Amino acid sequence: MLVALIAQRTVLNARFAWHAGWPSTPGARNPRPAAPSPAKIAPPK
Repeated sequence: MLVALIAQRTVLNARFAWHAGWPSTPGARNPRPAAPSPAKIAPPK
């Protein structure tokens, strides 16, 4: 159960980092491709 909680937090942290415009967090199961520049990323609506 503890492993599941850690994995869930890792995924949430990776999603938050991508939405914030930072590079993909290493160690994520399905990291999103890095964008050319944070300025070109449109905020999710």
